[in-house]
Amino acid sequence: WAALFFAGYFLMRILSEPHVALGPLVVVALLAPFLDTAPDPNRVIGMTGWLWAVLGLAVASTLLVQWLFGAPLTRAVLRNQTRSMLVALENLALAAGFGREPNRRLRRNLDPEETEDARERAEKLMATGRLTNAQAASCVALIRGVERLSKKVPSCAREDALALARGIRATRKTALRGAPFTSGSDRGPLSETWNQIAAGAFSGSLPPLRPARFL
Repeated sequence: WAALFFAGYFLMRILSEPHVALGPLVVVALLAPFLDTAPDPNRVIGMTGWLWAVLGLAVASTLLVQWLFGAPLTRAVLRNQTRSMLVALENLALAAGFGREPNRRLRRNLDPEETEDARERAEKLMATGRLTNAQAASCVALIRGVERLSKKVPSCAREDALALARGIRATRKTALRGAPFTSGSDRGPLSETWNQIAAGAFSGSLPPLRPARFL
């Protein structure tokens, strides 16, 4: 039991998706006590030994499929989530500025479940050493800032919403591609907030958000 506990703890610390190891370990932990109730535990273990081979084949098949078909890595998923949130916030600001309904599909990228998932992903990448502390902190700060602004946009003034949209678009076309961040000329309340968020996030700790270089 001690070996099982430490093996599970070790795998959950080093894997960016801990449930990959947690699921099988929970099954083993639940079934192990029933072996002691059998008249001949060794025979039962021998008869069920093929399950370990099936588990190994399942893991190997998953890794092979990811390698062959290019399944997105955790870093790529975080990159796409962050980009999608910025696009959704820009769309929300444009909708508020022009008095129209925001795109519902994009709006889902700003749901609390999505932002919480992105924050947890950044923290897992930091825990596994695939992001530095500064990079993870910048990612989390950017996600929290986007989440905070998304709650203020629907009730803001038209000009402020359009200024925010211009600022986000300028950032996506410059800082997200590796260029130094420069604050926009707009000085509305939301624009000032965005400039502060972006300046902190893109101060050098957050890599560009394009696929070849992000994270």
